[in-house]
Amino acid sequence: MSETDEMTPPLPQSKSPELLSEREFLEVRFGGSGGQGVILMGVILAVAATRDHRQVVQTQSYGPEARGGYSRSDVIIARSPVDYPQLIGLDLLVALSDEAAHRYGGLLRPGESSSSTPRWCPIPRP
Repeated sequence: MSETDEMTPPLPQSKSPELLSEREFLEVRFGGSGGQGVILMGVILAVAATRDHRQVVQTQSYGPEARGGYSRSDVIIARSPVDYPQLIGLDLLVALSDEAAHRYGGLLRPGESSSSTPRWCPIPRP
């Protein structure tokens, strides 16, 4: 074992060992600005989940600007029919802009995942 191996701390383990894909109910939000593919990411995830025989609701919101305006795509994936089509809390947030990270970071459930901008801006937590 090299000296650098001894100095490298072990990676922290996830509090929840299950994969997101194994959950009974999953709420995902993609947020960013127009032209980044936020809506397309939500549609692709929704189609993939239906091919896994899941019940899916996909909603989207975007501003009137074609490029650069705010956009958002929400996906709810469940093993049983979804009875409420709005997100209650987030299991996964993919934020492609600082605005999206700050606007929706507080909706993440404790211990859940987030992916933010390439600069890895901090996501505010409640």
